Amino acid sequence: RELDPRNRLFAGIETFARSVDVVENELIDPATVPGRFGEILGDYLDMLERYRLLTYGQQIVRAVTALEDLQVAEAVHVTLRHLIVDEYQDVNPAQERLIELLVSGGAELCVVGDDDQAIYQWRGSDVGNIVRFRDRYPDVAEFTISTNRRSRPEIIAAANKFATSIPNRLAKKMLPDRPPSDSGDTVVCWSADTAAEE
Repeated sequence: RELDPRNRLFAGIETFARSVDVVENELIDPATVPGRFGEILGDYLDMLERYRLLTYGQQIVRAVTALEDLQVAEAVHVTLRHLIVDEYQDVNPAQERLIELLVSGGAELCVVGDDDQAIYQWRGSDVGNIVRFRDRYPDVAEFTISTNRRSRPEIIAAANKFATSIPNRLAKKMLPDRPPSDSGDTVVCWSADTAAEE
């Protein structure tokens, strides 16, 4: 039988994989997941263990579990002086917990991110991590890079206007570094009734 990614089998696999991501990203104990999904999840995890495979999410979960052991944490903290996290706006709860555990021994933490560019909420990222960063970590030095060297002023003006509609964002405004477009083009927003038409 020929495999077709548009059929129900693939849709079911995709739904299952996303559900596994939720369990891992939210640090949910798989043993507490009820019902048929919990049973299938248990079988899936047993199969991964049998073949000595780990998902990316499991690597994070296992690192968190290991660092919650004081002996392991102390061994890591002895050598860890600095931790840099890029795209911090896209960190999920499991990754944030890993970061907290890594720096709890006194390592310096540097994060780079833009709350206006948070695009992975559907994968479990929590933009609140960057918005509330100052609340969780003391003595924060914040540097805002507001100059946009890539886009023309017309694009930046549209982006700034759109960004003001984002709730609970950090206050900031991009500034253009390039001259206006020679063609005098303006930014046009177009939408259709359906995604297919767009």
